[in-house]
Amino acid sequence: MAPEHSLQIPEDDLASVLSCLGIGVLVAMQRGLMPAEAGIWTLARPRVWEPLLNRDNLVDDVARVFQACDELSALAKINSNEFQATVDSLLRRLETVLAATRTSGWGLGWTSDES
Repeated sequence: MAPEHSLQIPEDDLASVLSCLGIGVLVAMQRGLMPAEAGIWTLARPRVWEPLLNRDNLVDDVARVFQACDELSALAKINSNEFQATVDSLLRRLETVLAATRTSGWGLGWTSDES
């Protein structure tokens, strides 16, 4: 069996790293590199955003953006202009978090469970 890998993110860097993840997925969806359904099976999965709720204000803001990505695929089918406007709004929210949390470097690292 292949080892499991986990990305270790220091608490101080969590909002920044997650904002970058969200920005990347949303921009890829907006540019057509990923389908609008990507919001459902990436960021909007409850196992992704639920553990982030009620941590600190910035991480909670990111969790709320991720949660909102659940509706993007339906919106893209109904009204592409509204889809674009909603994605723009979500991007601005994540950019605000990222601007508030800029650091000189992140302490990211990988761990592996060799069992």
